[in-house]
Amino acid sequence: MQTPPSAAFRSLAFGLEARVAMRDRSRRCTVSLRGELDAMTAPPLLAMLCDLVDAGHACVDLDMHEVTFVDAAALRTLQQVARVAESRGGRLSLWHTAGQVHRLLAIAGLHASRGAVFDEA
Repeated sequence: MQTPPSAAFRSLAFGLEARVAMRDRSRRCTVSLRGELDAMTAPPLLAMLCDLVDAGHACVDLDMHEVTFVDAAALRTLQQVARVAESRGGRLSLWHTAGQVHRLLAIAGLHASRGAVFDEA
């Protein structure tokens, strides 16, 4: 079966928007983010991603090409989601991270997390 069309971006909080695309009969989903990941936006993002994993989508592909900023709270959120996904036999994959965001994730050690996979772009 084909993947249904992506839903429109919806506001999570304080300038962070998300679009979720599910795959039929799959444990995988894609979440596209737009905006800043910081202390204000991390809690609703954590809740949404954990809800997806709890609903059976243990493999979450996070498209970060429109993310402009990431702080320590967002790094903790990504670590938590990676651990939750791994505990369900899945993983968190980050795609299209901007150069500065990618370097920050690497410095924080997230690129070496067992439950997370990060692209090279």
